[in-house]
Amino acid sequence: MSPKNPTRLYFAAWRNPLTDLPDPPQPKMTSNGFAGFAADGGEPPAAAAAAGSGSEPASRLRRFWVFIAAHIRSVHVGLLLLEFVLTLVVILYDPRRMTHFTWWGIAAYGVYAGAAVFFSPAAADFLWGVSAVTSTVVFVGVLCLSGAGCTLLQDALDDLGGSGYLLGNFAVHYWPLLRLCHSRPPLLPPRFWNQTLYALTFPLAYLSVMQASDVYGCRIPEDAVVHAAPALAFVPVALRWALY
Repeated sequence: MSPKNPTRLYFAAWRNPLTDLPDPPQPKMTSNGFAGFAADGGEPPAAAAAAGSGSEPASRLRRFWVFIAAHIRSVHVGLLLLEFVLTLVVILYDPRRMTHFTWWGIAAYGVYAGAAVFFSPAAADFLWGVSAVTSTVVFVGVLCLSGAGCTLLQDALDDLGGSGYLLGNFAVHYWPLLRLCHSRPPLLPPRFWNQTLYALTFPLAYLSVMQASDVYGCRIPEDAVVHAAPALAFVPVALRWALY
């Protein structure tokens, strides 16, 4: 990727932060400061090196984009590490949270984050589909719970207040899915449909051991919840259509 196109370098890093990118162009010092960037230590581009020309604002903007591109992967990996640690601490602090399927989704995202930080992009890609499907089920599920008027959500609103409820609701129900959409592999993982089968075992296992209508305080017959479970098969199809 040419250093003369730092904006393209930035967007490539932003779309897929876990992919190894070529080293960013290094700034070359001149008597006028950072006049430009050279890929091989040669002279900087003439337009950027022209002292006192009208291209100085553009040159500063180019340097800004290159700086962001050079650090976007570090920021992304640091955020993944923070998310992994927070997930581990919060779940271990109160394992009773796992009675809510939301935390199954968060646990799946935590495993993905840990793989992305401590292993390889290939390992992260393998777990991306599992976490993305599970987080999508959580996203759709909380919308359905809100529409059904389940008492658990109203109780959380009463306990946390409006601001706390909005922040907490976004953090546990929407943030993981947004992060997964942002860090999706550039191409559909070759084992995506296998990952889908693994992910769909999570809600099915949850429904087999928990009475969802009782846990969430919903006025919905448990049979209706179980009968709706086959609709989960449309979740990976929707992800495939939306993202690829």
